Formats: sequence, structure tokens, C-alpha cells
Amino acid sequence: MILTLFSREPNPLLDSLTPYLLLEAEEEKGISPDFLVEMEARIEEDDSIKPMLRKAVIGLSQQLSELTMNDNYKPYIHVSNIIS
Repeated sequence: MILTLFSREPNPLLDSLTPYLLLEAEEEKGISPDFLVEMEARIEEDDSIKPMLRKAVIGLSQQLSELTMNDNYKPYIHVSNIIS
């Protein structure tokens, strides 16, 4: 059993920005635009940001690849506008 610094087992569904990026900023667990601006400002000085964003974008891409035209893909389009 692998435990993190917070004495819990890793949860790949929640240990990523992916699910939070799909929420509107106004939602309780949504990511604030201010947080994203601050993240962008620190990207060169904080070595943890690029891998975190890479993991989130890969997660978004994997989820999106499994959707059909009948599914709700609007949150993914919204996120792509935010992070591009």
C-alpha cells in the first residue's frame, strides 16, 4: 500500500486538476481564474506546475476521446479555451 504525505492512498480521479477544470469557476470545487493566472505566472519558477498541467491535459484528452457526439463535451471545449 502506497501512502502519500497526507497519510492516504492516492486517488487518480481526484489527485489531478482534470475533474476540477471541467467545473465552472463559480462552482464550489471549480478552479478560480485567479488561480490559473497565478499558476501561469509561476510556471517557470515552480517545477511542479508543468507536470501537473501535463497530467491534467492528458486526463482531459483521454476522457474526451471516449465521448460521442451525443455526450456533453461542452466543458472540454470551455477548458481548452481557458488553458490555451
